[in-house]
Amino acid sequence: MLLKKWNLREKRLSRTDYESLKERVFEILDKEFPYKYCVPPSYREKETFGDVDVVCENYKDFDYKRFIEKEFGYIPHKNDTVYSFPFEGFQIDMILADPNDFYTTVNYLSYNDCSNLM
Repeated sequence: MLLKKWNLREKRLSRTDYESLKERVFEILDKEFPYKYCVPPSYREKETFGDVDVVCENYKDFDYKRFIEKEFGYIPHKNDTVYSFPFEGFQIDMILADPNDFYTTVNYLSYNDCSNLM
């Protein structure tokens, strides 16, 4: 489990705390990230959150690992097309999507388990 690797305790954020943390992540991305990104709107039904998923356009010539290290101060864990890292004691998952499939990926992730069933 990544939280143990980072020596963090497992926690969930209330909707208010989640929105606040998400905005701080977006402030960093807005300044330096050169491509499209968003959080899938799957939070419509949620009351608490265990991580922040950020879908980002994936361009092969961009060094995502270095970007995360520089902007968030942590060496991320990479699993296929997902970079995970702690931010303010909470897990952020940067999910890379092909630019041609960006909105499809966002839509897919917006419906939680229902997308798997479809």
